[in-house]
Amino acid sequence: MLAAFDAAFSADRGAEMGEFFAEDARLQWPEMEDIVGREAIRQAFVEFTSAFHTISWEPSYQVADVHGDRAYPLGRFVEIRQVRETGEVERVPGRIVYFCRREADGEWRLTHALTSRFGETTLDGTDATI
Repeated sequence: MLAAFDAAFSADRGAEMGEFFAEDARLQWPEMEDIVGREAIRQAFVEFTSAFHTISWEPSYQVADVHGDRAYPLGRFVEIRQVRETGEVERVPGRIVYFCRREADGEWRLTHALTSRFGETTLDGTDATI
């Protein structure tokens, strides 16, 4: 599931990204109110991919704790993205915490997704001091 989610993110497929979330999921992005529910999360990703083009998405999962039908991946990411309106390129380093649940249909879905920035976002795509 994570590989498919990351592939959709890398390809700017916002509507598809929403499908990886449970109906009762909660998305927590930095400096925003929580986004609750699959449809609201799908819309948030559609709006995100309308505003930004992902040039590079490099997640690194360090810990994935699995207990039965629950899983808890933890990791870091570096996203290089272009602001569609201005053409500016940003490098965004961050951290990821996901809570996943195997649903009745056997599919794994995200129930909670939390991302936070880790280090400085730079506007020229270069490395920031972390």
